[in-house]
Amino acid sequence: MSFSTFIHEAKEKFGIPSETSVYLMDESGTEVDEEVFSDIVEENPDMMWTIVGEHSVTESPVQSFGTDTGSVTSSDSGESFTSPKRQRFNESTLEAKELVKDVLESKAGGEKILKTYQETREIPDQLRRKLVNIVVTNMVEKHGNAPPMDIRTKYAMGIVALFPSLRDPYSEKGYEHFFDASSNEGYIAWKLKNLQRELRLDRRSSSSSSSDKQKGPEVERMVSTTQQLEGDQCLEAISLLKHSTDEDQIFMKMKQTFQYRQKLIHDPDTSNTVFAVFPRFLDTKGLVLQDFQLLFGEETAAKLLEKWAISLKAKIMKEAKNLSKTPTLEVLIQAAEGRPEEDVSSWDSDMASLLLLVYLLPPPPSGKKRPVKISVLEAVNHVIKFHKSCRSLQEAVSSGTGRQPFILAVGTSKANIHDYYIVLDESQIQHVLSGAQFLAVLSVSELLQCLAKPLEVRTLEVFRGRSAFITSSHLNIGVAPGSDCKVEVVLNEPISMRVGGVTPQVFDCSFMEDEVAYDHSGSPLLQEDSVQIRVYWFSSSQTQIQTVVLPVLILDPPSPLVSLGPNPLVVPSFLGLSNPIDASVLQIRTGPDQICSVRFYSSLLPAVGQLVENKSSRNNQSNHQSNQTDCSGNSPCQDQTPPVVFLKTSCEGFLQFGFRYQHLSPPSPQTDHILLDVELERPQQPHTDGGAGLTPAFTPRQDLESETSETYSDNTATQVTAQKQDQSAFSPLTHFSRSESVWIPVRINPGLPDQPPRASFMASSILEVDQFVLTPVTVATLDAEDAETPQSRLVFNVTSPPAGGYLTHLDDHTREIHSFTWDDLNLLKIAYQPPHTGQSQRRNDQMEFQVIDGSFQTSAPIVVHISIRASETNAPRVSWNMGLVLLEGQSRPITWEQLQIVDKDNVEQVFVVAVDGPQHGTLTVKGVTPTVRVDGHDQPDQSQRSSSLEQRWRLSQARCAEVKGPGEQIE
Repeated sequence: MSFSTFIHEAKEKFGIPSETSVYLMDESGTEVDEEVFSDIVEENPDMMWTIVGEHSVTESPVQSFGTDTGSVTSSDSGESFTSPKRQRFNESTLEAKELVKDVLESKAGGEKILKTYQETREIPDQLRRKLVNIVVTNMVEKHGNAPPMDIRTKYAMGIVALFPSLRDPYSEKGYEHFFDASSNEGYIAWKLKNLQRELRLDRRSSSSSSSDKQKGPEVERMVSTTQQLEGDQCLEAISLLKHSTDEDQIFMKMKQTFQYRQKLIHDPDTSNTVFAVFPRFLDTKGLVLQDFQLLFGEETAAKLLEKWAISLKAKIMKEAKNLSKTPTLEVLIQAAEGRPEEDVSSWDSDMASLLLLVYLLPPPPSGKKRPVKISVLEAVNHVIKFHKSCRSLQEAVSSGTGRQPFILAVGTSKANIHDYYIVLDESQIQHVLSGAQFLAVLSVSELLQCLAKPLEVRTLEVFRGRSAFITSSHLNIGVAPGSDCKVEVVLNEPISMRVGGVTPQVFDCSFMEDEVAYDHSGSPLLQEDSVQIRVYWFSSSQTQIQTVVLPVLILDPPSPLVSLGPNPLVVPSFLGLSNPIDASVLQIRTGPDQICSVRFYSSLLPAVGQLVENKSSRNNQSNHQSNQTDCSGNSPCQDQTPPVVFLKTSCEGFLQFGFRYQHLSPPSPQTDHILLDVELERPQQPHTDGGAGLTPAFTPRQDLESETSETYSDNTATQVTAQKQDQSAFSPLTHFSRSESVWIPVRINPGLPDQPPRASFMASSILEVDQFVLTPVTVATLDAEDAETPQSRLVFNVTSPPAGGYLTHLDDHTREIHSFTWDDLNLLKIAYQPPHTGQSQRRNDQMEFQVIDGSFQTSAPIVVHISIRASETNAPRVSWNMGLVLLEGQSRPITWEQLQIVDKDNVEQVFVVAVDGPQHGTLTVKGVTPTVRVDGHDQPDQSQRSSSLEQRWRLSQARCAEVKGPGEQIE
C-alpha cells in the first residue's frame, strides 16, 4: 500500500475531508513522510499510526488507527491500547521534541530554522549546522561541558522528532547520526569535543589554577567563576539555605558559599559539622556533583565521562582479564562485557567495570603495627552495597557497620538501579540518578591513578643469539616499603619463550639491573618473542597475583660475532654428508687478544641429522675430500663418520678439522639447522708461553671413561675435548667477554617443503563434561600431527577460550593456561574447569585452537565443542577450588573466593569435615585447631592424618577457617 492510498483510505474511514492537510506520525510521535512510509510498514506492519491536523503537530491527534499490509482499522482517540512501556517511550519522545522546539524558539536563529522547515519540509546543510550549534550551546549552558549521555541522546531524539526529514532510515532509531551513545559519535558529540578542546586551550594559560587542579582534594582552592559571599552575607545565605525550597536558589547559594565550606572542611575541629551547617546536601540531588566541579573544575570533572565509554572501560576489562580468576571476579568481568550469567544477580556494565578497579589496585603496605588488610571481596562491599527498592532505606543505613562511608545503590535489581545514595553514619545523601552522572561524582584523578597500574611492562630488545638484561625500564613493579613481592617466570606456557629463556625463574620485585637476563637461542625463524611473568604481592592477610606478558623484539646485531659465509651447507642426497664447515661456510670475528671457543652439544638440533667428524678428512687436513662418501646399503656411513655428542674447541680448530652434517632420516624437510655457541674470553694477564691455542683431540668412548664422567650408550659416539698446549689458555685468569649463538642452516636438496600441522582425523572434537567436575582433555578429543615435527614437540595455542570456564594444567589447576604441549595432552595433564555457576539443563560451549610445529607454522583453526551436563545429584559438591598462595610463616583465611561448595537442597545445612590436615601448617576454625582422632585417642601429630576429624563445622562458618604456615607466631 502506497502512502497516498493509505492517507486517502484513512480520510474516508474517519470522515476527514479530502482537502484537509494532515500529517502521519508513528508510535514514537515522529512524523513520517512518503519516502520512508513503505519501509516502516514493511518492517512493522502492525504499526499504530496517528493523523495530526496541519495547524499543529503537537496538538491532540484527530484519530489513531492501526494498519496491516492491506487494511485500515480505527480506534477511539480517547482510549489507549498502547503498553505502558510504549507510552513512556512516546512521552519521552514528545518531551524531547518540545525541549528542542523551546530551545529554537528562545535562541537567535532558531525561528528561521522552524520557519524554513514549515515552508519547505527540509533543513539545508547550513541551517542544520546552525541547529546543532544552538542545541549544543543550550546543552552546555544547562549541563556543563560534559553533558550526560542521556541528555545528549534526548536532544538528538528531539531533533529528529521535530524535523522528521532529518531522520536516518538506515539506522536503528533514526537519530544516531546526531548522537550515538554506544560509540559517542555524531554531530552533537563532535561539536562538544570542539568546545571542550577550545576550553582546554583557554585554561592552559592559567598555570596557577591548573597546578592546583592536579593536586588532591585536601588543597584549598579559590573559586573564580562565582562570586563568594563573606561575613554577614555568607551567614545570611547559610541561614536561608536551611529553610529554602527553591532548588535554583539552593544551587546558587551553595555556589556562593563554597569557599566558606572549604575552610570548614579543612579545619579539624569543624570538619564533622559540614552536614549540620549545610543540611541541603542530605535532600537535594546534584549538590555533591556541583561541589566536585567547583573543586576540580569542569574540565577535570568531564575527563572520565569523555573517555569512559570509548577507552577507559575497555582498558579496565582488558587489565582485569590478566588477574587470577576468582568467582566474583569472573562474574564482574562477564557483567562488564554485557553477558551476565542468567542465574546470577550482576551489576550493570558500567558499575561492574568500576568495581573491577578494586581488583586492579595493589595491596597497601602492611606490617605488625598496621591493621589487618581486608580481602578484595570485602573491599568491593565497602565501596557499594545493593538495596532493594521495596525495602526501607533506614534499614540499609542502620545495618551498615563501621564508620567508612559507602555508596548505597537502590533498585529492583543490581542491573536496574534508579537511585544512588552516599551513606555517612546515620545520614544519607541522595545523589544522582543516572549512571553517567554517578561516574562524574567519583574523583577522576584518583581513578586515573588506579588505571596507571603499579606494574608497567615495556618491550625488551635483544640481538639475535645474544643476551639482554631485563631492567626496571622493561618491568617496573611498584613495591611498597616493607612489603613482600616476588616474580615468577611462567614455564608451563609453551607459546611464550619460544626462542629464548629467562634466568632466574624466581626473583624479587626489587631486582638488580644485572640480575635477570633473557637469552636468545639464535633462531632465525622468529622476529618476536614473549615472556609470561606472574607477580605475587604478599600482605599479612591476602595474596594478590597478576600475570603480564613481556614482549621481546629480536634484532639483527649491527656487528655480529658470527655470520654465515658465501657458501651454504648442502647435503646432495638423503643419508649423505654435507660439505665441511670451514671459513667459507661460517665466519667468526675475533680480536688479537681474545680467546675464541666453539661449543656444541647434541640436543633438539639438528632435527633430522647429526654433526660428524670425517676421519678421512682429519687424516688429510690439507686436502679436503669430496663432499659425499659412498656407503653400501640404504644407511648412513658410520665407520668413517662417528657422531659428535659434545664439543668445545677453539674457533680456528673448529673451522680447520672438517666437521660435516650427516643426514639420517629420509624423507625430511629441505632445511635443518646446527646450533653452535661461540664465546670470546679476554685474559687478565698476558701469555708467557705464546702458545698456539687449542688442539682438538677426538677420543672414542672407551678411551674417555678415565677422563670424563659422561657415558654414552652408542659405542660409535665420539666426544670432542680440548687438550691444552698453552697452560694459560683456559686458566682461571680469563674472564668472559662476549658470546653469541648461531643456527647454521643445512640445505637438503631432495627434501620437501615444510608443511603446516593439521588436526588428526581420529579426534572427535567433542568434550563431555559434568557440571563442576574438572575434566581432562584427551587425545581422543583433541589431537594433531605433522609430517616433519615429532608429536611431542607440537604446541597447542588457545586462540579462542570458552565463554565459561577455562583450561588448566593439572600441575597447578588453579591457574588458567592459554597453550600446552602435545606431551602434556597425551599424559592427561590438560583439563577443562567448567563454570562454577549453577545450571538446570545442558549447556554448550566451544573453544578454538591452533597447532604450532617446530618451524612455527600454524594449522587451520581446530574447534572443540564442549557439552556440560547438569548435575543430577543432591549431594553437596565443590564447585570452585583455587587453593592458597602464601609465604612461609604467613596465614591465610579460606574464603568464598578460594573454596565454593554448592548444594541443591539447603547449602546452609552443609557441614564441612576435614579428613586430612596440611603437611606444613595447621588448620583453625574460629581460632580453634581441630584434633584428629586416631584409634580412639587424640593425636596432635600432623604426620598421622588417616582418620576422620572430631570437630566439624557448618558451611556458613567455613569462612572463618584459616591456614597457618609453619613457624608463625599466633597472637
